[in-house]
Amino acid sequence: MIKKSFTLLELMIVIFILGVLAAMITGNFITSLKKGRDAKRKADLEEIKKALEMYYEDNKRYPTSLANAERKMCHPSGCDVKIYMEKVPVDPLTKKNYFYFTDDQGKYYMLYSHIENKLDTGEGVNQDGYPDTSCNNSNPCKYRVNSPNAPINQTVPIITNTHSPTITDYPSITPTFNISPPITPNTCGNNTLDPGEECDSTDQDCNYINGEICLNCQCVLENEY
Repeated sequence: MIKKSFTLLELMIVIFILGVLAAMITGNFITSLKKGRDAKRKADLEEIKKALEMYYEDNKRYPTSLANAERKMCHPSGCDVKIYMEKVPVDPLTKKNYFYFTDDQGKYYMLYSHIENKLDTGEGVNQDGYPDTSCNNSNPCKYRVNSPNAPINQTVPIITNTHSPTITDYPSITPTFNISPPITPNTCGNNTLDPGEECDSTDQDCNYINGEICLNCQCVLENEY
């Protein structure tokens, strides 16, 4: 009885298929791990955020810094006064504190973490990284939560003029003119007196040949006078 074995080509095809399947499974598994850690980071920051708000309610300011990794967040006068968080969570991958910032007066805070999933575009995520932050071995942090009054929420409207003005953008102005009545020159026969000129008995504008005389600045026939 002859036993049939696989050819080299068949073995290579099988190995290739197994390799593709292994890569797909491994890739999906790694992606799932990253998404799981990112979900943990976001949940951690929400828990810290709640503790910070309770701290502010009692002390009218936010703490200067977070407690050391996995330590308690306590009242400024001591943990025997009040504990706001039994254990401050840390990054699930690096096991380091999340990046925390507040102003000198503790009026607001900003809390950051790393994000591994490069396809995450959810609220608070900045895949380019937030400036002046350090997460995951000094890389810029990519996720943020903050107090409601943090400066990053105080957006200043920038007015961009994308419209070219036209004649209809301006109020219609109807010009008015003070038009004085035309000055009617004094006429005398076929001659014309200049405006405002007065004739007299010797005025050459009156036609004395036809018996005209100057009367009230007008040339009239003498017999009509």
